[in-house]
Amino acid sequence: MRRVSDTLRKAIPAKHASNPNAPVHYREASTLVIECRSCNPRPDLLEDHCLLCVIRILSLQTGVSKILLCGEIDASYEGTSLVVLKDLAELRRSCEESRTRVPRDKGCSECSLDPHAVFGPLSDPRQRDRAKAEVERFRCLNPSNRVCRDCIAQTRSALEEMAARMRSMERTIARKTFLVVEAGKDA
Repeated sequence: MRRVSDTLRKAIPAKHASNPNAPVHYREASTLVIECRSCNPRPDLLEDHCLLCVIRILSLQTGVSKILLCGEIDASYEGTSLVVLKDLAELRRSCEESRTRVPRDKGCSECSLDPHAVFGPLSDPRQRDRAKAEVERFRCLNPSNRVCRDCIAQTRSALEEMAARMRSMERTIARKTFLVVEAGKDA
């Protein structure tokens, strides 16, 4: 794949403003290019740090048809891999939105059910089992306080939506990676 010209590269901010250690990333048409050399000369999505970084960057993007991780060896992701990465990025975006969706009362920060506490860790895709446990924990709650009841209902709904997305991603991975066919469906 051709490299972006030095002129264009100079026009791109060196680092993301909120995280000065983040790799430089930019768009080349619909390709998201992430310069990994300063972080990891051999980018590999099997490494947690690399996967989380790509998901964080992708969650801020739209219209990406390919991801190119640039290092000593470039890695390109498209097709099914990109679909799963986009799903993970959307899941992260949902967690961030859910953390702030519910209006907070002054006692919320001490509550173990506060969306800020619940959804923060869930933005990490490795927390799949914790997400399932949170759905179960929220199903049986019914407080008498209206503010708490509304908060729990919205949080429960967001958690159930996330769980459904995770199940969908698992099916996609099983179908495409391991060629698993669901009963009654053609490959």
